[in-house]
Order: sequence, then structure tokens, then C-alpha cells
Amino acid sequence: MLADETGLSRSTIGRMIVNKDHRGGNYRTTEEAVIKICFALELGEKESKELYDAAFPERRIWWECIANRDSIEETDTKLKDAGLPQLFNAAREEKHR
Repeated sequence: MLADETGLSRSTIGRMIVNKDHRGGNYRTTEEAVIKICFALELGEKESKELYDAAFPERRIWWECIANRDSIEETDTKLKDAGLPQLFNAAREEKHR
């Protein structure tokens, strides 16, 4: 039903549910797919935001850090602690090698 309502393939929905891509890594969805699911499931604003934050946890951290006026280094530390890709530290380290 969800595939029919969203236009997403069953395999895409399956990958989202188990959080595995076709190579066994973590599945990365798109904003469009998340929005389609929110509409299809008729989620309210709160539930839609929770689903979006679950799909894109790094963005929640970015906005939280912006709101707190954290530095780039503080933001990267929070991302690293959450096991998420860092914004700047990785690029800086690569540049200095």
C-alpha cells in the first residue's frame, strides 16, 4: 500500500525499513521520499518532524548547533559523537596531509 501511495518502489521501502542499501551499508533516503511517506501516512507536523529527524539525524544536530551558536569544532564533535559525518574536520585533516 505504501509503495502505491508514494510511488516509491517496494525495494526502496524495504531498504528504508531495514536501513540497509543493496551493498549492506546504511541506507540513505531522500527528503522527497520522507515527505511522500509523511503525506501517504497522513502524519501531522510533530510526527512528520520526528520521521524527518530520524531519517536525517545530522540535520537536527546542525540546526541545534546553529541555534546554540556552537562553533564548527563543537558541531563536528557532536556529529562525531553521534557517529555521523562531520562537516569540516574531515576536510581540514585531508587538506593538511
